[in-house]
Amino acid sequence: MLSWWAGATRSNRPMKTANIKRSIILYGEKTSISLEDEFWYGLLEIAAYKKMAVPALVEQIDRRRKTINLSSAIRIYVFNYFRGPRGKRKRALVGAGFASKFSG
Repeated sequence: MLSWWAGATRSNRPMKTANIKRSIILYGEKTSISLEDEFWYGLLEIAAYKKMAVPALVEQIDRRRKTINLSSAIRIYVFNYFRGPRGKRKRALVGAGFASKFSG
């Protein structure tokens, strides 16, 4: 059972993540962020709910981040957005959004 927490599958092989680099324009400059699909679609869903462009939301996250890595800051933002009671309420309002296709 502990092997799962150590990042191994049941067959004791390392788990692979689908970490995909995506290009985005921030502050007028092209940059890339590496996110798993679940976090990317969560970010898209949040931006749609807030009626913001994704780059504007990422710039907002960037200005407030406390981590060194922007991709990590985005993951933390998306996770915190959906985990609390406010996130659950917001998610219900979005309905069948982008991230919902990955929940299961």
